[in-house]
Order: sequence, then C-alpha cells, then structure tokens
Amino acid sequence: MAIALSIVCAFTEAHLSNIDLRPHVIYASVMAYNIIYGLTWGPIPWLLPAEIFPQRARSKGMALSTCSNWIFDFVIGMWRPTLLPGVAAAITS
Repeated sequence: MAIALSIVCAFTEAHLSNIDLRPHVIYASVMAYNIIYGLTWGPIPWLLPAEIFPQRARSKGMALSTCSNWIFDFVIGMWRPTLLPGVAAAITS
C-alpha cells in the first residue's frame, strides 16, 4: 500500500515529458491501493464487532455498528464540501 501511494505522490509531483502517462499511472496506483486495502485491512472493522459481541446481542450490536458507520459516513460526506474551503484558506494563509 505504501508503494502504491508513493507512486501516486511521485507521479503527481513529477515533471514528465510524456504527460499522457501520468493520469493512467496515478489511476492504476490508486486502484492497486484500494484492492490491497480491501484484501488486507479493509474487512477487519466488519469482522471485529461480530466476534466481540456475545451471541445473544450479536445481531443488535452489528446493526448498531453498521448504522453508526453509515451515519458518520453520511455526515462526513455532507460536511466536507462546506468545510474544505475553510481548511484550504487556513493552509494557504
């Protein structure tokens, strides 16, 4: 995963004579990162609650875990466009 992100960083900042190659390499590296993450660390947050909760509370615990995941993903997705200009202004000033 670190290699894929290093390639993304290198090709984002590189001054290449062949500019047509850059987006394809960046896209392939991001896809490689997503595939590697999905096959290694990605499923762990979904497996741990299923193993932590006792059998009698497992279905309710997994429902609460999944619901909180979706709610916080939605909140972050909705707030990101409004927060991003403020963060960018703070970084550039």
